[in-house]
Amino acid sequence: MKKFFFSLAALLAMAADGFSQTTSGTSLEYRPVQFSVTPGLGSNGKQSEQYYTSFSFGVLGDKSGGVSGVQLSGLINRSRYFSKGLQLAGLINTVGALPTDFSMPQRQKPDSLISPEASLEGLQLGGILNSVEGDVNGAQIGGVINTATGVLNGLQIGTINRTRHSKGLQIGVINIVDSSSGATLGVVNIVRHGGYYRAEVWAGETFFANGALKMGTQKLYSIFALGWGPHEGKHHFGYGLGLGFPVNPKGMFLDVLIYQVSENKFWTNGSSNLLEQVRLTKERDFGKVALLYGATLNVFVSNRRPLKAGEDPGMKLEPWPLFENVSRQSRVVVWPGVNLGVRFKK
Repeated sequence: MKKFFFSLAALLAMAADGFSQTTSGTSLEYRPVQFSVTPGLGSNGKQSEQYYTSFSFGVLGDKSGGVSGVQLSGLINRSRYFSKGLQLAGLINTVGALPTDFSMPQRQKPDSLISPEASLEGLQLGGILNSVEGDVNGAQIGGVINTATGVLNGLQIGTINRTRHSKGLQIGVINIVDSSSGATLGVVNIVRHGGYYRAEVWAGETFFANGALKMGTQKLYSIFALGWGPHEGKHHFGYGLGLGFPVNPKGMFLDVLIYQVSENKFWTNGSSNLLEQVRLTKERDFGKVALLYGATLNVFVSNRRPLKAGEDPGMKLEPWPLFENVSRQSRVVVWPGVNLGVRFKK
């Protein structure tokens, strides 16, 4: 056990040394290949940040001044000034300095004599963290966090994505950006400047009372929706997520929603009752408030078990079916609808 803790402490010490700041000259020397055991313990020694390579491989970790090609390691990759190609590590890829916090991104003070910022041109693949202290011209794909302090010209895919300005696409559970001329696709999209934030309430033929919160950018926004309505003496509740975008600059919007519908209680277990709804709405702008009206196309798929012997499976939600198909285990119904409501703007 003592040997294990001693080895772990030694590994952490070497990793910390590998990520410490080094004094660099005004240029990098080229060495085509580098092999490392941990960051700073390899063929280029502790001065590995003074060299750039075409192929760099680390057993546990690797660091270099720059990479024009491929950088691979089991746990951690670090490129001090640039990466042009592929960074692939089991845990962490970083170009430039590691982030000191994960709040809203801000440009950091340059500390490189070669370039005012580091940069990525290519692809980062990491299990936990991909970090670039500068611009990204390519893609960051990670299991947990992708972060860039500069401009994203490309793609971020992860649980949490953040960048200063996005000209590309962010796909994740949480997307954070200072400003965006691209698109964000996620559950929570935070755009500090110029973001699209709307709250809506409306009535429709399926759910009489509806509410939704929209957040993201003008090009693409996510939707949280709720609905309630009585049908055949029962109360139905819908909980939905969706996506939307403007169809034209005259205030017409297309939203796609998917609801899970519950009957006579807030959540119905043991059955899938999915209402897919396409809403095409037009708004009449009155400043902070807009009148919205439009049409919907509804597709309802329900596999609720029959409550009584001889009863067909599935919930009955549709007011006027356009198409209906009943099998032994489910119901599929299609019908058109209308909606009328109010949209509140930030």
